[in-house]
Amino acid sequence: MCIRDSADGRAVVNPFPDLQENESTSRPNALSNTRGTLAVAHWDVPDCGNSEFFINLQDNLHLNPPTYGGYTCFAFVPEEDSASWSVITAIAEAIAGGGDGTRILIESMALA
Repeated sequence: MCIRDSADGRAVVNPFPDLQENESTSRPNALSNTRGTLAVAHWDVPDCGNSEFFINLQDNLHLNPPTYGGYTCFAFVPEEDSASWSVITAIAEAIAGGGDGTRILIESMALA
């Protein structure tokens, strides 16, 4: 079970159970952690992810199995989706520029 801070700073307990299987290690055709993929975040135990994810802003092949148990990629941004790619690029540039610690709020997201 994950406990994280909400946008207003309150601690929030995640009501969802941990994933039962880390698909990055059980599926031979699993997506790789390349730029534009979304992956399930987890702690040191590979099968403990549940509702938190991250966007790979660059190729992160070191997150593929066997390192850290692998991080399961469950979605990707299609090459033709220029609007989404511009958001990914803007986030990556903000981080690369050092940023000022300001959070980047994503107001809406749709997984198809």
